[in-house]
Amino acid sequence: MNPTDHLPLLAAAAAPGAAARVRFHRLAGSLDPEQWPAVLDAAERHRLRPLLHRALQRTTGLVPFAAQESLAEAVRHDAVLALAALREGRAAAALLAEAGIASLALKGPVLACALHGDPALRAAGDFDLLVARRHAARAGALLADGGWACAVHLTPRMAASHLRTQHELPFRRGAAPVLELHWAVAQRHWAVPLAAEALLTRAQPAGPGEAFGQPSTEDRLLLACIHGARHRFATLDLLADVAGCVALGGIDWNRLWAEAERAGVRRIVAVALAVAERTMDARLPAAAGRPLSIDRTGGLLAARAAERLERGVGPVTGWRGLRAELLLRERRADRVRRLGRLALTPTAGDWGWVRLPDPLHPLYHALRPVRLLGVAWGRLRS
Repeated sequence: MNPTDHLPLLAAAAAPGAAARVRFHRLAGSLDPEQWPAVLDAAERHRLRPLLHRALQRTTGLVPFAAQESLAEAVRHDAVLALAALREGRAAAALLAEAGIASLALKGPVLACALHGDPALRAAGDFDLLVARRHAARAGALLADGGWACAVHLTPRMAASHLRTQHELPFRRGAAPVLELHWAVAQRHWAVPLAAEALLTRAQPAGPGEAFGQPSTEDRLLLACIHGARHRFATLDLLADVAGCVALGGIDWNRLWAEAERAGVRRIVAVALAVAERTMDARLPAAAGRPLSIDRTGGLLAARAAERLERGVGPVTGWRGLRAELLLRERRADRVRRLGRLALTPTAGDWGWVRLPDPLHPLYHALRPVRLLGVAWGRLRS
C-alpha cells in the first residue's frame, strides 16, 4: 500500500456530511485485509482514530476482525484520556470561577462536543483553559493551592518573563491528564494580537452547568486556522477541525474576515480554508468570499501544504519552515516582529543552556542569539 493512499479514506472519515460517508464506504470497501494495519497506523499519526472508528461503525463487514478490535481498544483508551482531561478542565474552571476568574475552553473535548456532539471524538491528552493575561499569575497560584503542580520550575524572574513572552503553563494533579493554563493564543514571537480578553468577551456558554465558556462561532474557526498554521498543517486532524467549524455553519464571514484583518492573520485563515477544501473536501459557502480572500502567495503556500500532506513527507522544518511561517503573514511589520522576537526573546531552552542568577536575567536577551547561532552552525556541520 502506498503510504499516502490512506489520506482520502481518513479525510472521508473525518469530514462531515452524507457525501463524505458515501465516499468513505466506497474507499473502505476497496481495501484488502492486509492494508488495514497501515490505515490504523496512519489514523494514529493523524490523530483521527476516534473519527475513523465512528465511520466504521456505520458499515458492516469491511474491516478484518483483528483490525477492528485493535482500533476499538485504541479508541477506548483515547476516550478515557479525553474524558479524564474534561474532568480536569471542569474542576479547574470551577475553582477559578469561585475566585471570579472567567475561563474559556480551547480545543480538546469541548471542541469535539461542538463539532461532533461527543467529547471523546477528538484525540486529547490534556485540557487547554484560557484566562485573561492579567489573571494568569493568580490563576496559577489558585491551581497550585488546589492541588495542581506546575510541571515547569521557574525562578521569580523566569516566571515573570514567561508570563510576558509565552502563552501557557502546564499543570498536573497526580496521574490525571495535564491541564494547560493559557493566557494567549500563541507565544509573543508569533505576533498575533488576538487578546484573551477579547475572546472571553465574545465567548458563548459551553453547556448547562459548565464553569468555562467556549469560543464564539467566528473565533472557533479563527483559532482552528491559527492552530493549524502554528503546527504547519502537519496532520489531518488540524484540517478536520477547520472543516468541522465551516460545516457547523452560523459564521458571520464579514466579522471573521474583519477580525482576521485586524489581527494580521487573513492569509493564515485563507490558507487554512484552502488546504481544508482540498484535503477534507470542505464546502465553503459563497459568503466566505474565498476568491477575494487568498492572494498568490497564500495560494502557493496552501498548494505546498496540501501536496506535502498528500505525499506523506511532513511539513518543512528549519530555515525553510521559518520562511514558510513568515510568508503566512501578509503584513511586513508582523514578519519583522516575528523575526525580531524569535531572535531576542529568551525561552526555557535558553534558561537551561546557561543558568544565571535572577539579578543577571536580562543577559538572556543577549545570550539567545548566540545559542541560536550555535544550533544553526551545528546543523550545518552535520
